[in-house]
Amino acid sequence: MWSFYRLKRKIIALFEDRKELHPLPGTNKFAEVYLPMIGEGIPKIALPKADFAAGFNETYLYVEVDTGEGVSHNLAKYFYILDRLKSKPKRVVVFHVLGPGFRMTMHNYLFHRKLAGFLAEKIKNDFREEFQFYYEQSDPFMNNEDALKWLSKKLSEIQT
Repeated sequence: MWSFYRLKRKIIALFEDRKELHPLPGTNKFAEVYLPMIGEGIPKIALPKADFAAGFNETYLYVEVDTGEGVSHNLAKYFYILDRLKSKPKRVVVFHVLGPGFRMTMHNYLFHRKLAGFLAEKIKNDFREEFQFYYEQSDPFMNNEDALKWLSKKLSEIQT
């Protein structure tokens, strides 16, 4: 049986096991990280947040997990966030895990997944002078173990 809470704990453990990963500047954790932005006079609690975030080798890594709907808006927020980050990295990587339960909802429309891919290309092109941008969306997974295997493999690939 899957649950987002169990998947979340396992992803945190995966991040903690990788000694090269560290919390982003201004944060002290890997999960539910509020993303500090310049030019916003709103309380921190109202800022957008990443499901998971870490840094390594001048790279900011973000992981979004969707177990239901929300694929396109979970990427769309990065268009705004990346423009207003307090400190810019040389590379930004976003892995989008379509976790257990994604296929069980009635609202996981294909166009949301395609729109996320379109937005990723737009972000990549618009910010190419500032940093490299890489986005990858998983296929939907039916259990936590497969989702974790995919994410672990992707983390290994970007760090080599």
